[in-house]
Amino acid sequence: MGHTQHLTITPQDDLYFNPDNPSESAQNIECHLTFEIENDEEAGVFYELLSVTEEKRNLKLSFRFYFDKKNRFRWDIWGGDNEGQSVTSEVLELFYYVYLGALRDALSDLRPSRGNRTGEMLVNLTPDKVKQSGLAGKVQSLLREDEEWQTLIGKAKKNINEHLDHITLVTEPVQVDLSFLPYEFKRIAENLRIHIPLVKDPPTPDDQVHRELNQVGLGFNNLIFMSTVMGDLATRNDIYPDEYRALFIEEPEAHIQPQLQNILYEYIESLALNYQVFVTSHSPTITSKADLSSLTVLSIDNATVRQFNPMVSGINQIHQKYLERFLDVTKSQLLFAKGVILVEGISEALLLHVFAKVMGLHEGDVNKYSLIKHGVEIVNVGGLSFDAFAKLFNEDDELRRLSSRCGIITDTDKADGTLSARAITAQALEGGNLKTFLSNYTFEYEFFNLGNNSIMYKSIYKILHPQTEIDNADTFLEKLKSNKDKAPFAQILAHHLQTEIDEGKLPDLKISDSFKKAIKWVTRID
Repeated sequence: MGHTQHLTITPQDDLYFNPDNPSESAQNIECHLTFEIENDEEAGVFYELLSVTEEKRNLKLSFRFYFDKKNRFRWDIWGGDNEGQSVTSEVLELFYYVYLGALRDALSDLRPSRGNRTGEMLVNLTPDKVKQSGLAGKVQSLLREDEEWQTLIGKAKKNINEHLDHITLVTEPVQVDLSFLPYEFKRIAENLRIHIPLVKDPPTPDDQVHRELNQVGLGFNNLIFMSTVMGDLATRNDIYPDEYRALFIEEPEAHIQPQLQNILYEYIESLALNYQVFVTSHSPTITSKADLSSLTVLSIDNATVRQFNPMVSGINQIHQKYLERFLDVTKSQLLFAKGVILVEGISEALLLHVFAKVMGLHEGDVNKYSLIKHGVEIVNVGGLSFDAFAKLFNEDDELRRLSSRCGIITDTDKADGTLSARAITAQALEGGNLKTFLSNYTFEYEFFNLGNNSIMYKSIYKILHPQTEIDNADTFLEKLKSNKDKAPFAQILAHHLQTEIDEGKLPDLKISDSFKKAIKWVTRID
């Protein structure tokens, strides 16, 4: 009889956790930050971080986090090239950053409370302590001089003292007075309330109505919260000119529609002129807008975290411009995929998912090769070159390529089986995590000649053209091409096959070797 093993997660697991050996000791985490020196003044202000080589000067700041022998969390900080080179607190205070976590509660952070972002922004807008005191004094004076407030306070004081007189000694009478606490500028600023005015038609400024933050969506609250943070950072730019500033945003797309994601990211990019911005995202919309040189893909491959920047792959400047132009929202999803299949036409893109399901059904499990379940993305390059996309996968050095597998499916383009120049070029792209799979002549020709002709023209093509008779592959291909029927035919065929699967039937379908091999390659069932 077996037993269940319970794993105890300790604080050290935040630094390191090995699922294959849970008892393995925690490791250190080290972070090494390198900053380019933009002017000589920075070298003087941050001299404790100075790193000088024959090629250039940089600023380096290093951290090590660990647990000591008494299981206490500790960290070491040093500057420059030599561990142990101390960094003063004054220098560390010149590094200012704001971190917006993925699980941020924008509504809570915007409410009037101690330490909220709106209050911090107002404090930075008025850094002079004397001026802060003067502004706070104005609020105090207004309350002291207001007749209604003083009358109300007098009544409250009278009520308290009347009762107090009855419960204290005659020989030791006690009386109280009421006054407002001295108002601190920061406390006043922190109690400002954000709300959204409703614009009436026609406008009625004397009878303005507001919506509270809990009456609008989470996405809009996120945008308001990010705006307060950005406003605070912009203010610091003038007050602390020597300060390094950074904004870290996890999942900026949270609860935000794609159109607003586009606007938000374009604005975030423009802010990089004033401070450094780091964004983590799972949004293809945002990824498609990013400059390739600033993009880093993080993935886990066999329990190993890998990072990849497209610029370290084999792409050249032409490839870069091509990818930045054509990595639209759909194609940019390949950066998140566990596998990718590159095709050159709509027919293959429409049919690959259902073909994979049929392959699984023939082996008793519809999900065995499911491209969706395996996280595989199909990218239709639309008859354009595979070259730029291939460079993301085909480097021999695993540090210079994406960790996911990629398959190219293309045609030989010649009926006698010899390779066209396009097919030869596609084959030459093989390497690293990329393989090329060739159909015999064209996909439709190969599919017809496998013996799928009854499905091809009786069940499917006659839906498009009931009066057309097809007796061989050449006629079929000629009709598809002349009538521009490839996409409609593939769409109807995919629907036909999926309907049979949904009805519990096993489609009488033969799939070409090129498709089978490509699907097995990217799903790693090979």
